Amino acid sequence: MSSSCLAVIPVLVGPLQILIALLPAILIAVLGVVISLLKPRAVATGCRLLWRLKWQVAVVVVIGVFGTSTLRSLWHDPEGEYTSADRGDESWPLFRGGWTRRGSTPGSAGPNGGGVHWTRLESGEAYFCSPAVVGNRVYATSASASQVLSDEGAIYCLDAGTGAIVWRTRPEGYRSTFSSPSVQGDYLVCGEGLHLTKNARVVCIDLREGPTAGKIRWAFETRSHVECTPVIANGRVYVGAGDDGYYCLELEPDASGAARVVWHAPGERYPDAETSLLVLDDKVWCGLGVGGRAVCVLDAATGKELHRVDTPYPVFSPPAFAKGLVFVGMGNGDYVNDAESAREIRLAEMAEQGANTDELLAAGEQLAPGGALWAFDAKTFEVRWRLDLPATVLGSVAVSSTRECLYAAARDGAIYRVDFEGKVLREWHARAPVVASPALSDELLYVVTTRGRLFGLDPRRLDPVWEIAISTEGLTISSPAVRGDRIFVGTKSDGLLCLGSRVETRKELFWSGESGEAGNGGCLDDSTIVDEGGVEWRWEHGEVSGPLAVLGDDLIAPIASSSGTGEPFVGIVKLDIAPEISSREREVWRFATERRVVSSPAIVGDRVYVSDGQVGEQSRKLFAISKVDGSLLWSLDVDADASGAFRASPAGVVIESSVGDIELYDRDGSRRWRQALGELAAPPTWTESMIVVVLAGTTRFVALDRPTGRLLWESRLDAKPSGCPVVVADRMFVPTQRALECRRLVDGEQVSDWTTDAGAPSGELYDAEDEIVFVNRAGELVLVSKLDGRVRMRLSETKRGVSALGGRSAILFANEVGFARLSLREERSTPDFWIEKEAVGTLATSPVMSGSWIFVGTRDRGVVCLGAAR
Repeated sequence: MSSSCLAVIPVLVGPLQILIALLPAILIAVLGVVISLLKPRAVATGCRLLWRLKWQVAVVVVIGVFGTSTLRSLWHDPEGEYTSADRGDESWPLFRGGWTRRGSTPGSAGPNGGGVHWTRLESGEAYFCSPAVVGNRVYATSASASQVLSDEGAIYCLDAGTGAIVWRTRPEGYRSTFSSPSVQGDYLVCGEGLHLTKNARVVCIDLREGPTAGKIRWAFETRSHVECTPVIANGRVYVGAGDDGYYCLELEPDASGAARVVWHAPGERYPDAETSLLVLDDKVWCGLGVGGRAVCVLDAATGKELHRVDTPYPVFSPPAFAKGLVFVGMGNGDYVNDAESAREIRLAEMAEQGANTDELLAAGEQLAPGGALWAFDAKTFEVRWRLDLPATVLGSVAVSSTRECLYAAARDGAIYRVDFEGKVLREWHARAPVVASPALSDELLYVVTTRGRLFGLDPRRLDPVWEIAISTEGLTISSPAVRGDRIFVGTKSDGLLCLGSRVETRKELFWSGESGEAGNGGCLDDSTIVDEGGVEWRWEHGEVSGPLAVLGDDLIAPIASSSGTGEPFVGIVKLDIAPEISSREREVWRFATERRVVSSPAIVGDRVYVSDGQVGEQSRKLFAISKVDGSLLWSLDVDADASGAFRASPAGVVIESSVGDIELYDRDGSRRWRQALGELAAPPTWTESMIVVVLAGTTRFVALDRPTGRLLWESRLDAKPSGCPVVVADRMFVPTQRALECRRLVDGEQVSDWTTDAGAPSGELYDAEDEIVFVNRAGELVLVSKLDGRVRMRLSETKRGVSALGGRSAILFANEVGFARLSLREERSTPDFWIEKEAVGTLATSPVMSGSWIFVGTRDRGVVCLGAAR
């Protein structure tokens, strides 16, 4: 670790000072010994001299022993002893560990927080490779951080727990290396060199425990560079050697210890063979870079070409495989240069070589920025689909067979979730180039930017869960590897790192206002909407006057009618919705307000927040109430002409309590800040760091820093806003009186090339997996693509003003006959009848859900709980 270097100075300075002070005495003692050796008569004199200097000599002896011990500790790994090898049955026989290129070992949850556990950093050493993790061992190749000063590399075996060096091998003349190790059984195989290296080798290392560990089994020299990560399969090694084409070598050497070549596909036909291969059954899938621009399939036994498909771009992305499909990324640009820079360099080279204008124009068009993902049928080699992208995909895609999707990182920083049919389901932007392959654990997706920042993303929504800086400078191109709750990744300037841990991330669920939270669709726990509905129970003790709030087994219902005893009542009622509770026992407490409650209550921790009245009414208030017993904790006056719109979270409550003033109050009712902005058109929208506000009577909308209320940016919509914005990754979807608009979260400006003809929303927006769902003012349920605004489905005769309920892979919406259920799993799904309106009653609210129980407020039957048909 880097800290070990710093420890050298204080350990050695003290002994060196003593040594200098005693130097004369040491020289006399040494001289006495020499004299005694040359002249026997001087023995007695030497002994007397040594006796007189006995204390000085004793100090020298102590220093010698101490110094030897110190040097021994420094010579050995500073991180301590390593544990015995425990590889079990695990292997890492190809780039990213397996066909799906997940970069993780089976059963790995992956870290969701934490910092750095250890760092392997030697002076001037960089790690461009992607580590291989097998059992409790991490294997990696190194390079010189500066190719101007040095061109040296090494192969490391490290203890995964401590970072201790188990062994370090540097074949004679071994140069800086990009190739990653592949491990199977007792063998490790990797390449040598960077892009300009000549006569680079393929090296096989012995992994057997004992004196042979880390020793070279065999080495094979090619005529070009070996940036390709080899594949170990069928007792053989398959590897690309740059402009020397592809090689197949026997894993076992011959009797003399030399490598054995099975076949060679020459570089004249297979130029720029740098991409790591995919050996699938008896076929080898390979991609050709700048000089080849093709995907080729070779016979694994003979190297004979079985199929070739020319591509519009160089192919550097290693092929991945799942469900009968081979996925390949491609595009212009490389690990160091984006497409524009690479084009300028290439055109300058061509001009120097005498290319004419037509040749330069043709080359410029061919080298234009762009990328793509292609899917091939693994048996027929047919191209099943093509997905064009704005930038190149350099790393391999990571495939999730269970989710039936793949994850691709593009050089412009865009991260895509794509289904097996080539449809983009989700997109997130890292705001920095990404050239490394993503890693996919059982729970998170990990991406690393070239600027040295690692992100852990929710694999379904691509929302950041955890992020950490791993490098302070230089180009980070190493792809992360995951085992258990640790992640391993290399950097150019900060060494090879082990970082992360599992931390308690159970997010405190809270109901912030209508629909739970902007975009949640009335459901916080991702419940399933059952196939056919029926009435479970009714609480018929009052008319529901405003939207319901539900969290766990607690439901808060605004009521404005007579109670069960005939006495008039306005306020809120808490109901226990646990299935085992009888209907007459459901009411827990009630809290009376002076005015009717027409907006949604909020439930945050042990508190319920509710405001009463409407604009123009006097004596309005915001109340903070104990969720346990309904007692009043504090209240805040709301001006008659203020909107009173609010949203709550664990950080407090944002509300317009006086006309035009947006304020944040903490959970105890203390005001934290105030901003004079104008009247709210809808409740605010919270994010982790900001609050987005839309203003009434104008097209203005603004973003405020959540802790301080400082204005971050201000922008203008194309029409007046009509509801809460919904934040999805780095985009916002804002309902207006004219249409749905898509804006950038960073500055509020329009997202280019995003338009929709879905109409103006009439209720809350629902953030589905890859669409925004809402009911428009024409009474149509529309599903709008988040990517480009295209309407993917439009259903008429939907009830206006009643928002769709979002559940896991399905939505529930009201129509003329009752409620219908629409599956989001099927591409051309048609809605299914769910329950008739006569069974529910006259709707007063949109449906909400908890634990697959669905609740609606009615004007004539109180609160109705809907579940499975009986």
